[in-house]
Amino acid sequence: MKIILYTLSIVLTGLLALSMVGCGDEPLATEMDTIVNIVTEPPTEEPISPPTQPVAPQPTEPVQQQTGFIVVSIEPTRIASPSIGRQLTIDIRINNLTRSFTGYRVGVDFDPTGLKFVKAQPRTDTHRNNNTLEVIPSVSSVDTNTDGTHRVNLEAETKDGEAFAQNGTLVTLTFEVVTVKSSSIQLSDVDIYYLFTGTQGNINVVDVPISLKTATVDADIYVP
Repeated sequence: MKIILYTLSIVLTGLLALSMVGCGDEPLATEMDTIVNIVTEPPTEEPISPPTQPVAPQPTEPVQQQTGFIVVSIEPTRIASPSIGRQLTIDIRINNLTRSFTGYRVGVDFDPTGLKFVKAQPRTDTHRNNNTLEVIPSVSSVDTNTDGTHRVNLEAETKDGEAFAQNGTLVTLTFEVVTVKSSSIQLSDVDIYYLFTGTQGNINVVDVPISLKTATVDADIYVP
Protein backbone atom coordinates (compact mmCIF):
# COMPACT_ATOMS: atom_id res chain seq x y z
CA MET A 1 0.00 0.00 0.00
CA LYS A 2 2.82 2.38 0.84
CA ILE A 3 4.53 1.59 -2.51
CA ILE A 4 1.32 2.44 -4.50
CA LEU A 5 0.87 5.76 -2.68
CA TYR A 6 4.53 6.56 -3.21
CA THR A 7 4.21 5.92 -7.03
CA LEU A 8 1.05 8.05 -7.31
CA SER A 9 2.76 10.93 -5.49
CA ILE A 10 5.56 10.93 -8.10
CA VAL A 11 3.05 10.95 -11.02
CA LEU A 12 1.03 13.80 -9.51
CA THR A 13 4.19 15.76 -8.88
CA GLY A 14 5.19 15.40 -12.53
CA LEU A 15 1.81 16.62 -13.72
CA LEU A 16 1.95 19.56 -11.35
CA ALA A 17 5.37 20.47 -12.63
CA LEU A 18 4.20 20.43 -16.26
CA SER A 19 1.29 22.68 -15.44
CA MET A 20 3.63 25.19 -13.88
CA VAL A 21 5.85 25.62 -16.96
CA GLY A 22 6.32 29.32 -17.64
CA CYS A 23 4.15 30.36 -14.72
CA GLY A 24 6.80 30.99 -12.09
CA ASP A 25 9.80 33.24 -11.80
CA GLU A 26 12.31 30.33 -11.58
CA PRO A 27 13.24 28.03 -14.48
CA LEU A 28 11.36 24.76 -14.84
CA ALA A 29 14.37 22.61 -14.13
CA THR A 30 14.94 24.33 -10.82
CA GLU A 31 11.33 23.90 -9.79
CA MET A 32 11.41 20.24 -10.80
CA ASP A 33 14.61 19.64 -8.84
CA THR A 34 13.06 21.17 -5.76
CA ILE A 35 9.87 19.12 -6.07
CA VAL A 36 11.70 15.89 -6.85
CA ASN A 37 13.99 16.40 -3.86
CA ILE A 38 10.93 16.72 -1.67
CA VAL A 39 8.91 13.79 -2.94
CA THR A 40 11.51 11.25 -3.96
CA GLU A 41 12.79 10.48 -0.47
CA PRO A 42 11.25 7.12 0.37
CA PRO A 43 9.04 7.13 3.43
CA THR A 44 10.70 5.77 6.49
CA GLU A 45 8.96 2.98 8.32
CA GLU A 46 8.93 2.91 12.08
CA PRO A 47 10.39 -0.37 13.36
CA ILE A 48 7.75 -2.46 15.03
CA SER A 49 8.89 -3.59 18.46
CA PRO A 50 7.85 -7.09 19.40
CA PRO A 51 5.30 -7.19 22.18
CA THR A 52 6.94 -7.51 25.56
CA GLN A 53 6.21 -10.69 27.41
CA PRO A 54 5.37 -10.31 31.11
CA VAL A 55 8.01 -11.82 33.34
CA ALA A 56 6.49 -14.60 35.36
CA PRO A 57 7.43 -14.42 39.06
CA GLN A 58 9.75 -17.15 40.18
CA PRO A 59 8.10 -19.47 42.69
CA THR A 60 9.63 -19.40 46.13
CA GLU A 61 10.28 -22.62 47.91
CA PRO A 62 8.24 -23.04 51.10
CA VAL A 63 10.41 -23.20 54.19
CA GLN A 64 9.06 -26.67 54.89
CA GLN A 65 10.79 -27.89 51.71
CA GLN A 66 14.06 -25.99 51.84
CA THR A 67 16.76 -28.57 51.41
CA GLY A 68 18.94 -29.08 54.47
CA PHE A 69 16.94 -26.81 56.78
CA ILE A 70 15.26 -27.85 60.00
CA VAL A 71 11.94 -25.99 60.25
CA VAL A 72 10.98 -24.57 63.64
CA SER A 73 7.42 -23.27 63.61
CA ILE A 74 4.67 -21.93 65.84
CA GLU A 75 1.44 -23.87 65.49
CA PRO A 76 -1.23 -22.94 64.86
CA THR A 77 -0.02 -20.12 62.62
CA ARG A 78 -3.33 -18.20 62.96
CA ILE A 79 -5.04 -17.92 66.32
CA ALA A 80 -8.41 -16.37 67.15
CA SER A 81 -7.96 -14.32 70.32
CA PRO A 82 -9.97 -15.61 73.30
CA SER A 83 -11.66 -13.13 75.60
CA ILE A 84 -9.81 -11.24 78.33
CA GLY A 85 -8.67 -13.52 81.16
CA ARG A 86 -8.82 -16.67 79.01
CA GLN A 87 -5.71 -18.61 78.03
CA LEU A 88 -4.31 -19.68 74.70
CA THR A 89 -1.60 -22.22 73.99
CA ILE A 90 0.87 -22.60 71.15
CA ASP A 91 3.27 -25.38 70.23
CA ILE A 92 6.84 -24.74 69.12
CA ARG A 93 7.35 -27.59 66.67
CA ILE A 94 10.32 -28.97 64.78
CA ASN A 95 10.06 -30.62 61.36
CA ASN A 96 12.25 -31.71 58.48
CA LEU A 97 14.90 -33.12 60.80
CA THR A 98 18.11 -33.90 58.94
CA ARG A 99 19.72 -35.56 61.98
CA SER A 100 19.18 -36.03 65.71
CA PHE A 101 19.89 -33.20 68.14
CA THR A 102 20.50 -32.86 71.83
CA GLY A 103 19.33 -29.37 72.76
CA TYR A 104 17.84 -26.08 71.67
CA ARG A 105 17.62 -22.40 72.49
CA VAL A 106 14.60 -20.44 71.27
CA GLY A 107 13.38 -16.89 71.82
CA VAL A 108 9.63 -16.23 71.57
CA ASP A 109 8.60 -12.58 71.10
CA PHE A 110 5.07 -11.38 71.91
CA ASP A 111 3.11 -8.18 72.56
CA PRO A 112 2.74 -7.68 76.35
CA THR A 113 -0.20 -5.30 75.85
CA GLY A 114 -2.19 -8.24 74.50
CA LEU A 115 -0.69 -11.31 76.20
CA LYS A 116 0.95 -12.35 79.44
CA PHE A 117 3.28 -15.34 79.54
CA VAL A 118 2.11 -18.07 81.95
CA LYS A 119 4.20 -21.24 81.55
CA ALA A 120 6.20 -23.54 79.26
CA GLN A 121 5.82 -27.32 79.10
CA PRO A 122 8.73 -29.13 77.37
CA ARG A 123 8.43 -32.20 75.24
CA THR A 124 9.63 -35.69 76.12
CA ASP A 125 10.63 -38.38 73.64
CA THR A 126 10.40 -42.12 73.72
CA HIS A 127 13.94 -43.22 73.09
CA ARG A 128 15.92 -46.44 73.07
CA ASN A 129 14.20 -49.48 74.57
CA ASN A 130 11.01 -47.39 74.98
CA ASN A 131 12.60 -45.41 77.80
CA THR A 132 11.47 -41.81 78.22
CA LEU A 133 14.12 -39.35 77.13
CA GLU A 134 14.52 -36.97 80.04
CA VAL A 135 14.77 -33.27 79.26
CA ILE A 136 16.26 -30.48 81.33
CA PRO A 137 14.00 -27.53 80.47
CA SER A 138 14.57 -23.95 81.44
CA VAL A 139 12.91 -20.59 80.97
CA SER A 140 16.08 -18.60 81.36
CA SER A 141 14.39 -15.18 81.35
CA VAL A 142 11.54 -13.02 80.13
CA ASP A 143 13.11 -9.87 78.70
CA THR A 144 11.87 -6.61 77.23
CA ASN A 145 13.01 -5.89 73.68
CA THR A 146 13.89 -2.42 72.40
CA ASP A 147 10.59 -2.26 70.46
CA GLY A 148 8.59 -2.88 73.64
CA THR A 149 7.77 -6.53 72.93
CA HIS A 150 8.63 -9.22 75.48
CA ARG A 151 10.80 -12.26 74.80
CA VAL A 152 10.60 -15.62 76.52
CA ASN A 153 14.02 -17.26 76.32
CA LEU A 154 13.73 -21.04 76.30
CA GLU A 155 16.49 -23.60 76.66
CA ALA A 156 16.42 -27.37 76.91
CA GLU A 157 18.98 -30.14 76.75
CA THR A 158 18.68 -33.89 77.09
CA LYS A 159 20.42 -35.68 79.91
CA ASP A 160 23.59 -37.66 79.28
CA GLY A 161 23.88 -36.52 75.67
CA GLU A 162 20.98 -38.64 74.42
CA ALA A 163 19.32 -37.19 71.32
CA PHE A 164 15.95 -36.14 70.01
CA ALA A 165 15.39 -38.17 66.87
CA GLN A 166 11.82 -37.34 65.80
CA ASN A 167 9.89 -34.41 64.40
CA GLY A 168 7.30 -33.03 66.81
CA THR A 169 6.64 -30.50 69.54
CA LEU A 170 9.62 -28.96 71.33
CA VAL A 171 7.65 -27.04 73.93
CA THR A 172 4.11 -25.85 74.57
CA LEU A 173 3.63 -22.26 75.77
CA THR A 174 0.61 -20.89 77.59
CA PHE A 175 -0.40 -17.20 77.55
CA GLU A 176 -3.19 -15.27 79.22
CA VAL A 177 -5.11 -12.68 77.19
CA VAL A 178 -4.99 -9.21 78.76
CA THR A 179 -6.42 -7.32 75.77
CA VAL A 180 -8.30 -8.68 72.76
CA LYS A 181 -6.26 -7.35 69.85
CA SER A 182 -4.40 -8.37 66.72
CA SER A 183 -0.72 -9.14 67.29
CA SER A 184 1.96 -11.65 66.42
CA ILE A 185 4.11 -14.24 68.15
CA GLN A 186 7.54 -14.55 66.58
CA LEU A 187 10.54 -16.83 66.91
CA SER A 188 14.00 -15.34 67.32
CA ASP A 189 17.56 -16.49 68.03
CA VAL A 190 16.66 -20.11 67.26
CA ASP A 191 19.52 -22.55 67.82
CA ILE A 192 19.10 -26.31 67.36
CA TYR A 193 22.30 -28.17 68.12
CA TYR A 194 23.93 -31.52 68.75
CA LEU A 195 26.97 -32.33 70.86
CA PHE A 196 29.99 -33.39 68.88
CA THR A 197 32.77 -35.55 70.27
CA GLY A 198 35.73 -36.30 68.04
CA THR A 199 38.59 -34.58 66.24
CA GLN A 200 38.41 -31.09 64.78
CA GLY A 201 41.60 -30.47 62.87
CA ASN A 202 44.30 -31.81 65.17
CA ILE A 203 42.30 -31.22 68.34
CA ASN A 204 40.24 -33.78 70.21
CA VAL A 205 36.99 -32.26 71.47
CA VAL A 206 34.22 -33.52 73.71
CA ASP A 207 30.57 -32.40 73.64
CA VAL A 208 31.09 -29.34 71.45
CA PRO A 209 27.68 -27.90 70.41
CA ILE A 210 27.26 -27.81 66.62
CA SER A 211 24.35 -25.69 65.38
CA LEU A 212 22.07 -26.91 62.59
CA LYS A 213 20.59 -24.76 59.82
CA THR A 214 17.05 -23.66 60.66
CA ALA A 215 14.13 -21.82 59.08
CA THR A 216 11.26 -20.42 61.16
CA VAL A 217 7.49 -19.88 60.82
CA ASP A 218 5.70 -17.33 63.05
CA ALA A 219 2.05 -16.96 64.11
CA ASP A 220 -0.58 -14.21 64.03
CA ILE A 221 -3.36 -13.54 66.53
CA TYR A 222 -6.53 -11.97 65.13
CA VAL A 223 -9.74 -10.58 66.57
CA PRO A 224 -12.60 -12.95 65.63
